[in-house]
Formats: sequence, structure tokens, C-alpha cells
Amino acid sequence: VAPIYMHDSVAEENSRTEVNEMFQELNRILSKLKEGESFYEKAMEAPWKLPVVLAEKHLDAYADLDSANRILFVEDCINAMNGVYEKGIKAEALEAGRTAAEEAFENRPWNRTLKEMAATVFDAALEPNLVVDDDAMEAEREAKRAEVENVMIRKNQKIVDEGEIITQDI
Repeated sequence: VAPIYMHDSVAEENSRTEVNEMFQELNRILSKLKEGESFYEKAMEAPWKLPVVLAEKHLDAYADLDSANRILFVEDCINAMNGVYEKGIKAEALEAGRTAAEEAFENRPWNRTLKEMAATVFDAALEPNLVVDDDAMEAEREAKRAEVENVMIRKNQKIVDEGEIITQDI
């Protein structure tokens, strides 16, 4: 029986939540940043769950956006992730999923540095959302077993003569 996959919406939601929380924290830091303080240093101290390390140039490019464009940037990131999640990501195809998100984001009107930032976020955030459904696979195995008749072969019982050609009738 070939693997049967089920959709893991919890993995998707956790991923989206972590990305949103990271950007919310970046926005909070920017709103409280005092003259002379480094956005990069404050961002590196932030306690977000997403296992991502953003380069200073990424954070500077994000900080240069006005608040409306920050919102649009985050929405574009989430939309690119959603597009990949709709198609499904298996564990063995995780890298392909990340690449697909980056390619979807390429068509957005952001500069190269922000596109690199999005790619870094995708690398950290995207998780497989198609997982093997063990229960469904076991049910399918049982169904296949039920389709086969039980056959008993006794010791020394002739099944076919030596040299006999086997066809569908035999």
C-alpha cells in the first residue's frame, strides 16, 4: 500500500502564527526604538519562537518601510506560505516547498533585500503539512488483505507440474 497522507493544519497554523508573532515583535521594537539604539541589536534580543536569524541589512530594509508597506510585506509572506501549504508539503519535499514559496514571492514588488528576508523567513517557518496517516494506511492494508482468498497448501501438494506454462487460467 502506498503512503496515504493527511493534512496537518496545526503545523500550518503554528508556522503562520510564529511568522506573525515575529513581525509583530519587530514592529513593537521599531515603535519603541529610541534615538541611537540599534534595531538589529534589539531584534536579536527578541524572544520569538521562530528559529530565524535575520541579517542586519534585512532588518534595515524592513525598518525603512512605512507601516502600511510593512503590513503588505507580512501579508505577502503569509500568502506565499499559504500557496505552498495549499499544494501540500511532505517531509521529503520540504526544500522544494521552500523554493516554491520563494518563487511565488519573486513576483511581488519588493526589493532584493526584502525578498532575501522573506526567503530566510520561509526557510525557518515552513514545515511539512502532509503527514503519513497510519490509521488510513492500516485500514487500506486490511481492505487489501480481505480481497485475497485464504489458500491452504499441504505438505507435498503439487501446485504446478515442472515445466508447465502458467497462464491466467492456471
